[in-house]
Amino acid sequence: MKFRLPHLSLPENNGHMKELRLKDLHDGNLYHVCTEGLEQTTLMMDDEDYRVSWNYLALAAWRTGVEIVAFVLMSNHIHELITCQDKQQAEKAIKLYKQLLGQYLKSKYGLTRILHGSHDSIVCIDTIQYLMNCIAYIFRNPVSAKICKRPGDYMWSSYTSCFNDHSNRTIVRKVSELGFR
Repeated sequence: MKFRLPHLSLPENNGHMKELRLKDLHDGNLYHVCTEGLEQTTLMMDDEDYRVSWNYLALAAWRTGVEIVAFVLMSNHIHELITCQDKQQAEKAIKLYKQLLGQYLKSKYGLTRILHGSHDSIVCIDTIQYLMNCIAYIFRNPVSAKICKRPGDYMWSSYTSCFNDHSNRTIVRKVSELGFR
């Protein structure tokens, strides 16, 4: 099933509408990133593991200057839609995430080199159609795995922060506007 949006357009200075292009949506490049454990090994076994993984994902993005647009954490892999300057920056972010998570898994479960040599896929998104399909694919992962019936039911993704109505909140700020505390 393909994810579809209505025709997207932006007003030009003369009042005419121009078609929205991928570069109108963001600065830098968009990438679909996926990483897996060795031999489909389960990485996250309980809620604490998912919370730690979520935090390491954010920490790796912050340290490398990558912006996470969407993500889903599965028990044996992750999917992210990120924006950054180039593929090398995306590679640094996923490498740091895997190092941090690997140290945690070694400390908690004694698992050594669990992510060493694991497969990473980093694909540049070059069209709006690909972007829409990527977002749908990321959020439908838990549904396809028969973990839940709807993407919004899965708690280890950014689905609810992307698609819930936040208009009733009194204070809504971008993460970049928040201080370290």
